[in-house]
Amino acid sequence: MRHAILLRSVARLLTEGESLVDAAYMWRRHPHMLWYGGAAFTLLVAVAASVGWQDWPARIGFGTAAAAIAVYSTTEYRVLARTPSQLVLFRASRIRQVARSVIDYYPATTPIEMVDGNMLATSWSFSGVSYTVPKSSERSIRLIATY
Repeated sequence: MRHAILLRSVARLLTEGESLVDAAYMWRRHPHMLWYGGAAFTLLVAVAASVGWQDWPARIGFGTAAAAIAVYSTTEYRVLARTPSQLVLFRASRIRQVARSVIDYYPATTPIEMVDGNMLATSWSFSGVSYTVPKSSERSIRLIATY
C-alpha cells in the first residue's frame, strides 16, 4: 500500500508521456548532524538548569528531545525513480513516503552501488552521495540499480 502511494506521487511529477519503472524512498543525514544534535542537547540542558530545574532526569529528557528534533530536521528525504531513459531524484516528504518535487535528472548510466546494510536498512551510493534505504524499498532500489 505504502509503495503504491509512493509510485503515484512520483508518476504525477513526471513529464507527460514518461513512464515509471520503479521508485525507492531513501534519506541521508547532514554531515554535521552529530554536532547539531550535541549542541541542541547541551543548550537545552543549560537552559533547563538556568531556569531552576533541579531534577537531572528532566533536564536530560528535554536535552534528548532537543537533540532528536535537531537530528530529524537535518535529515534529507529523497525518492529515486527510474524511467526507461533516465533516473530522477525527488525531494520527499518527512512524514509520509511521497515525492514532493523534482531535484534533478541523471543519465540512466549513473552508477548505483550498495555500500553496506543491516536488518533494518541498507546504504547505497548514488552520484557520489551515500543514502540509507529502508528494507521496504530495498527491492525497488535493487531493480533501479540493475535495470
